[in-house]
Amino acid sequence: MRLPLLASLCCVISLSACDTNSNTDTDGGGAAHPGVEVTIEPMPQVMIDDEFGTEVRAYVNMIHYGGPDAETLEIVSASLVLDLEHYADIELAIPEDHGKFTGLADGDSFDFALRGSIPDTHDEWGLCTDVENQDQDELRVGLSLVLRVTPGANDDADEFEFESQAVELVCSHTG
Repeated sequence: MRLPLLASLCCVISLSACDTNSNTDTDGGGAAHPGVEVTIEPMPQVMIDDEFGTEVRAYVNMIHYGGPDAETLEIVSASLVLDLEHYADIELAIPEDHGKFTGLADGDSFDFALRGSIPDTHDEWGLCTDVENQDQDELRVGLSLVLRVTPGANDDADEFEFESQAVELVCSHTG
């Protein structure tokens, strides 16, 4: 009778040692925290105009799920992609008329827009020349974006990389 009881006790001890729901570390090491989650919703918008160039808008959502408060947000890099190849770097920023990032505590969220432009028109891109091909042109364009939040969940910083994100392409003809 003692053997099944001993086996049950060992099973309970080993299961509690393997508990994956815990985010604390009791052996003196660093705690594992989920930190900040960053998403881009909906697809970024790229508007190419025949006279005024290219405008980019991306809507970003940040949610803090635990760990140290996020104190800074940095746009490390942003670039436009054409046919899966780098096309042009673009400076994206939170517009002046939107709320600024002032930190993010556990349980908080922050929604913001990033905007930027480059002077390239339809001719430079080689896109938007035929209204019937706009759907095909849209498949050729993407946005790559890297954001950094400090401090990170468990270290100095967390980077969020969005590589060649599909975009909504808008071709406008003002001329």
